[in-house]
Amino acid sequence: DYEKTAAIDAELERKLKAEKERKRKLEEAELKRKREEEARKKAMEEELKRKREEEARQKAIEAERKRREEQQKRIEERTKGAFSNNNAQTGAGKDKGNNQGVTYKPGNQGVKTGGANTDNYGKGGKGSGQKGSGVSFSLKGRNALSLPKPKYPGNDEGVVVVKVTVDKFGKVKTAEPGAHGTTLMNKRFWNEAKKAALAAKFNVDDNAPAFQQGTISYRFVLD
Repeated sequence: DYEKTAAIDAELERKLKAEKERKRKLEEAELKRKREEEARKKAMEEELKRKREEEARQKAIEAERKRREEQQKRIEERTKGAFSNNNAQTGAGKDKGNNQGVTYKPGNQGVKTGGANTDNYGKGGKGSGQKGSGVSFSLKGRNALSLPKPKYPGNDEGVVVVKVTVDKFGKVKTAEPGAHGTTLMNKRFWNEAKKAALAAKFNVDDNAPAFQQGTISYRFVLD
């Protein structure tokens, strides 16, 4: 009887241990499942947050793009006609006589009694110019074949006079904005005027000096 009782007790203890182990494994599995579920939810929340931030960033970019487009549109509307050729008239404009031919030869240029260092070049002559277009030039004896209009880079108004050196083939070799008569000191306007001046074209003149100096004036006006 003792042996039977001992065997029964041993079997009961084994079953209790097995049940306890089963419950432990179930608890561990449930804990693991909960942790995985929490990690999945956290990942979903982070992904949702990332998408919202990306949407907000895209909206900000789009809003900034629209703002710039509207600003540019307003500038274009305000500057519309600043360099319009609708009322342009090509005619004879009076040259102030400050055009200088540079031939790189020794001796004085001009009249025999003139000095080498003088800036006075006499009464001057007639030069072709454009009225009402916002662009005019002074280059004695030469005609403009092309006077590109500069871009309007801001909201200022005024005149930028560019001193140019033109070869006998009509190409502008140098351009220096800020010459006498300039009223607009904004460097952005100077840069645009210089670009336009360098792109200007004049007629070929075999009788012209190798390098001839003159000016191109750009009037920036807001409507």
